[in-house]
Amino acid sequence: MIPTEIYDGHLLNIGIESLNVVNNFGFVNQFNDFGIPVHFNETDLIQVNEKLKKRDLNSASVIEKGEFYEVNVETPLTIKINKKDDVLLKYWVQELIKSKTLKVNEASEIFGIHRNTIRNHKKILETEGIGALVEKDKKKKLPQEVINKILITQFENLNKNPREISKELKEKYDIKTSHESIRQVINKYELDKLKSEFCVKKPSRMTTREAFEFECKKGINSRFALGLIHKPYLEIVGFYDLIEPLNLNRNGKYSHNDIFNTLYFSSVFGYNRLFNVDNIPQDEFSILLENSSTPAKSLMHNYLDEISKTKNVEKFKIDTFKSLAEKDIIDGRIIYIDSHTIESFSEKNIGVFMHGTKNKLVKCFKIHYVLDAIKNRPMMFEFTDSKEDMPEIIMPLIKKSDEVLRGTDRKVEMIIFDRKAYSIPLFKEIDRENKIFLCWSKDLNTTNKELDAVPAELFFNPGKQTFENGKVRDLTDTEKDRLEFNAKSIVRVADTKTYLNGWGEIRTILIENKNIDRKIAFYTNAKTEDYDVLTLIDILRRRQNIEDFLKDKKNDLSADAFCGGAIESIDINKMKPDDEEVEKLKIKLENAEKKLNKFYEDFIRVGILHENKQKLRWTFS
Repeated sequence: MIPTEIYDGHLLNIGIESLNVVNNFGFVNQFNDFGIPVHFNETDLIQVNEKLKKRDLNSASVIEKGEFYEVNVETPLTIKINKKDDVLLKYWVQELIKSKTLKVNEASEIFGIHRNTIRNHKKILETEGIGALVEKDKKKKLPQEVINKILITQFENLNKNPREISKELKEKYDIKTSHESIRQVINKYELDKLKSEFCVKKPSRMTTREAFEFECKKGINSRFALGLIHKPYLEIVGFYDLIEPLNLNRNGKYSHNDIFNTLYFSSVFGYNRLFNVDNIPQDEFSILLENSSTPAKSLMHNYLDEISKTKNVEKFKIDTFKSLAEKDIIDGRIIYIDSHTIESFSEKNIGVFMHGTKNKLVKCFKIHYVLDAIKNRPMMFEFTDSKEDMPEIIMPLIKKSDEVLRGTDRKVEMIIFDRKAYSIPLFKEIDRENKIFLCWSKDLNTTNKELDAVPAELFFNPGKQTFENGKVRDLTDTEKDRLEFNAKSIVRVADTKTYLNGWGEIRTILIENKNIDRKIAFYTNAKTEDYDVLTLIDILRRRQNIEDFLKDKKNDLSADAFCGGAIESIDINKMKPDDEEVEKLKIKLENAEKKLNKFYEDFIRVGILHENKQKLRWTFS
């Protein structure tokens, strides 16, 4: 049996294609004095030298394979030499130079060892022998604390060279480290690969850390950010602290309610405008519904990153709206509340085992909007389960809206909502709070009968007339201008009273709309002396403008283009697939866990992830 020895934490992985060559071993016997097997003979060495003389590296004389140089001389013997400063590699390089197969610079380029290091090894071998080389290799190992400092210093700017890092370590931490030791650390953690993958993309005006944070905020799918080979390095420099707010898979840190609050909130306001509100003049504050646009997903992640500082999404949301109300960007005295369903689809087609070939609807949510009907701007919102009835959410939203206005001299005076929230108990509760409601009729058939029963003399043309003190009169020019938007669609209006079971007589605004060929009734407890019919119609027109915006925003927030993608990349564990899919996902997760644990074991031996091992554990819920 051919031994596979461990030398000072380094695995001399020597692969043998045939055991028949075992008896031919014997070259460089002094290695055996240190318990390190050398599995090649003089004939093999000569053949490799001949290959190298011809520079025919493509014929497999020396090939890089992962962490090893594989030397294949077309015999039953294949030698794998670990790149990571093994004594075997150092001796191999010296033998090639001694036989004049390679020059020092050529060996440095092929094997990735600095030329000064090669010269030092040569001197040690010639004067002190292989034993001294082994002992020197043991002594050169840096404490893990020093390695961490080197990595952090290099991380601040990947363009720093070992000399600059050495100088900074001396100034910052009073650590004296040779340039070669620093170079070995950089090579070990493959920072050159890190640099080639990342630094090319970062804007020159950013520091490495700023650019790295920028990259992290693009999401946890960043090809750079999740490279497994860099995990120990990223752990040391605090990568997982940077993406903590974004890594929603771990332990279910954020609920779907939080995520969708975030998506809607940042899409309405825009990240930069939201967090620089003090520096933006009100007339330039572009959160008008008509001008609102959905930002990139990276902004959603930026927002998640920001709210994570408070650890309270709801408080952060209300505090932000409060600041807008204090600056009169939100008025809030008249609000409109509506509710829409948002569908979320899987990002990929569902397999046959789920009996489907198209994207699967995985969850529905309801978003309840509170919008300022005076400024036409968002004021509050809430995400709930799709089973939540709208009447149940109205009063909590009114109370939150009042909380938003608490730092001002205003409060919510009128609430407008559609027939989905029609509820006599709700009407009574709003009335007890001394607030005004304006609600569509629940039953259109009843509405038509009520409209037919209203005397003709009570109706007027809102584009030309109004009803005042029991009589119809012509509008003034100012009043006509105020209603120019809805004069084309509204044919007749009546301000009267009807009877509701459980309430009694209630003020009713009857509207006949020629465009959709239906008659609509609005119920309200507003007194005529406080709100005349023209004012109420004007408020209803504003309601329709907001309604149109909500429909557009709903489309932005739904399906694969937005929410589906967000769920897929943020929190796949909460998508609630069926039992069969759950089992398959669990198997995949277990396999990934095994691979991750193997990775931990490799690096725990050199003391890198021991304290942080539990940080990266994934859970499936």
